[in-house]
Amino acid sequence: MAPRKQPERIGASLDRLTASLAPATPLGSIQTAWRNAVGDRIADRCIPGKVHEGVLTVVCESSVWSQQLTLMQADLLGRLREEIGDPTHAPTELRFVVTGDQA
Repeated sequence: MAPRKQPERIGASLDRLTASLAPATPLGSIQTAWRNAVGDRIADRCIPGKVHEGVLTVVCESSVWSQQLTLMQADLLGRLREEIGDPTHAPTELRFVVTGDQA
């Protein structure tokens, strides 16, 4: 009888599934890396919206979050680039907007 495998944590399984479903585009790479790069607190309130010419628009739930993350932009951008790894998919700039202000 073959030895039984140890059960795997659901989070690890979901991470692999999410990574396999993400499109091979800059936005797909960013969305996959987002939570690990910025942390749960930010990821629960702000999400990557779109990428245009290297500029990532991040949609925030409030102007307070938008302003705070604008001040943290250099640090967040560095962490996001590190998490993504592929320089062709990493954004060159971050732009923060409030939900509904995505013109």
